[in-house]
Amino acid sequence: MSIILNKVKTEVFSNISLELKKGEKIAILGKNGIGKTTFLRTLMGLVPFEGDIKIFDTNLKDKKDFKTIYSDVGYLFQDSNDSFIAPSVHEEVAFSLYNKTSNFNESMAKAENILKEFKIEHIKDKVPLKLSGGQKKIVSIAAVLAHEPKLLLLDEPANNLDTSVSSMLQDRLNRFDGSMIIIVHNINFAKNIVDKFYELTSSGLNEVFI
Repeated sequence: MSIILNKVKTEVFSNISLELKKGEKIAILGKNGIGKTTFLRTLMGLVPFEGDIKIFDTNLKDKKDFKTIYSDVGYLFQDSNDSFIAPSVHEEVAFSLYNKTSNFNESMAKAENILKEFKIEHIKDKVPLKLSGGQKKIVSIAAVLAHEPKLLLLDEPANNLDTSVSSMLQDRLNRFDGSMIIIVHNINFAKNIVDKFYELTSSGLNEVFI
């Protein structure tokens, strides 16, 4: 199994239960402020919670537990600025690879290929924080995918992307063979990617049919 949540509760929502199987892709909908971002942050161990969370057959309770799964998870922040830590786009995309392998040259070489795949090699020397909104988003996504995670947690991946880049991202996420949870407002974007839709409310997470 990829993810199992049993009656997980935070200050924002309560009694959330979900089972996400290996390779399954789902989208989560909900009103603004209902806690969708908090839900993903909970899965990353960034929010205090009650209940049971199991990812990759690992029971997760404290920060030490969550650190054991980070190398296999790709987490996209809703605000790209929250994720940037490197002085250049090239190094930003390479960082997760380097963190996983400790091989700098190999990480930079693989990052170069990913930059070409996403057609952003022309900005590889730019400072991420100084890019446009759309460029920041695609750099963040490239960095998330760089280390080949088994699970993707994506918070509004299509925000600030024009039609052509959004289409390219749809194709790339369709080819991703791991498990995926996407927070979306753009249902049409998600329809081409996910297997199921869920709606988050203050008291539960329920499958909806679109």
